Order: sequence, then C-alpha cells, then structure tokens
Amino acid sequence: MLSKKNQKTMTLRNIKRSKSPTPKKDFGSWQLLNQETISQEYSQLLSQMHDNRPSFGTFCDTSEVNKWIEKYKIRSVIDYGCGKGAMVFNLKKKYPDKEIYGYDPGHPDFSIPPSKKYDMLFTTDVMEHIEPRYLSSVLEHINDLFTNIGYFYIATSPAKKKLPDGRNAHLIVEGPDFWREKIQKKIDGKIIWEDVLERNYVRKKEGKNIKFEANKYFALVKK
Repeated sequence: MLSKKNQKTMTLRNIKRSKSPTPKKDFGSWQLLNQETISQEYSQLLSQMHDNRPSFGTFCDTSEVNKWIEKYKIRSVIDYGCGKGAMVFNLKKKYPDKEIYGYDPGHPDFSIPPSKKYDMLFTTDVMEHIEPRYLSSVLEHINDLFTNIGYFYIATSPAKKKLPDGRNAHLIVEGPDFWREKIQKKIDGKIIWEDVLERNYVRKKEGKNIKFEANKYFALVKK
C-alpha cells in the first residue's frame, strides 16, 4: 500500500500528464486575425494615416534585408507591416525570381492575410505601432510565418507623427531589453545578431528648436 507521501507524488504526476498543451492559434481568416492582432478601430486609424500622410509607411531602404537574403539564399520573403509597399516593390524589382509578399492590416491594398510560410520574414518600423494588448498575438503570428530567418527593425523612441486621435504613432516605446525578451519568449529560434542605434537631432517647428530621438533596435533570429 502506498504511503500518503507516495500517493501525493503519484497524484501530482498524473495531473501533470493530464495537462494538454496550449492550443496554437489559427490565424487563417481575416476575422480571427482582426480579433487577435489588431482592433477594428485601430485598423481604421492606420488607414486614415495612410490617406492623410503620403510619407507614412513609405520606408524603402532594403540594404539590410538584401544582405540577409543573399547570405542565406532566401527564396521567399514576407514584409510584415509593409505600409504602402515600398520595400515590397523594390525587392520584387531587385529579385524578380523570388516570391515577395506584403502584408499590412492597416492598408487596404495589403490587408489580405498570408496563407503560407516564407523562408524569411522582416518587419521594419512596425512593432512599435502594435497595440500593446495584441503584442503577444502579433509575435505568435510572426513566428508562424517564417521557416528560416526573421529580421526585426524596431523604433525605441517616440514618433514625430501622431495618430488622428491624438496619440503618439508609436504605441509602444520600450528599449532593446524589452524587445529582446519578447522576441526570445515568442519567436522560435535564436537571436544570432543584434544592434542598437541611438540618434538625436534637432528640428525646427513653429519657430522653436525641438529635440527628437530616433533610436532603433535590430535583431536577426535564425530558426
């Protein structure tokens, strides 16, 4: 007959064994994706930003992405949060033989959710725009979309632009330590390269000199 101590041990073991793993989220439809990664209100605000500010979402320096594409012989790429698609168009022009896809729920031209995995995913000046309550789900979605390389380019200082509702366009303003922890927790693989850029500059606005920060954190994850 088992002692009370052994009975307790066996009970704990059985409880542990009976626990089922946390089910993976299925991001296969826009309706579910909308619920899990972005609110309808925020999606509409971003769409307004794209309409009202021609420069919003037009970053198009692909030099860093080119480097990783060529180093790892990447055949398919997704730009997650592609804005107006400038980087997508540039990459398609440079690599006509590769599959390049752009996704951005805040822009109607790129709001169709991806339905497959890509060799490489990159996200440029996007993560800081995510609604904080959806950050974990967004990172889980990103993790499901690439098989080899993930490249993150994240602003860690406030934006110059404001949303139509008056909030700063960067909803998450956190430093490299915050982002490193989030990436390591939610993204399968290992950070194999990272860098930090700290840049301050002065801009004249309404006759006044205003100091701005444009700090960045970069991380490359290999699965």
